[in-house]
Amino acid sequence: MNDREWFETFWPQVYRMCRYMLKEASEAEDACQEVFVKALTADRTQIQDMKPWLMRIAVNECNKRLKRRSIGRSKEMLHYVLSRPLPSQSTEDIVERKETAETFAHLLSRLPAKLRMVIVLRFSADMTLQDIAGTLNVPVGTVKSRLNRAISMLRKLADQDGVLFWKEDEKHGANRSKRIEKNIR
Repeated sequence: MNDREWFETFWPQVYRMCRYMLKEASEAEDACQEVFVKALTADRTQIQDMKPWLMRIAVNECNKRLKRRSIGRSKEMLHYVLSRPLPSQSTEDIVERKETAETFAHLLSRLPAKLRMVIVLRFSADMTLQDIAGTLNVPVGTVKSRLNRAISMLRKLADQDGVLFWKEDEKHGANRSKRIEKNIR
């Protein structure tokens, strides 16, 4: 795979992760560019699995940028770029999807950075728990606990706001996060 194909393969996932972590499109674009400059200039011959390695660079870049932000910042604007609606979708479906995505983005932004990062890596980047653990340099058990804590916090925040994101799983009789993946993309 040449550099262009490699970039085109991984850019959407890296950008999406940076976008959710940094919350601003322009800053996410800058971070994404910096990630690929670092990755393309690095020696990749020893890297066995590119995705976790690249996501680790992105996580480090996002953490560096988050640390630079002032602590006393009052409010941040959330602007998420939604995927283009399919032509066959009705206007009502498009509006509902946009409202759902905006609501979910607002809930996601209220999570602590460590928990938000695990949610984004799991559901947006489609990474396994082992890959997330490698990316964040933490044990798999820590990833599992952060993921469970993040989902619990999302449920509580959604309940407080009167938002329904959880569908009842008839087979198991427990609430499951069926719509997280759909809403984070």
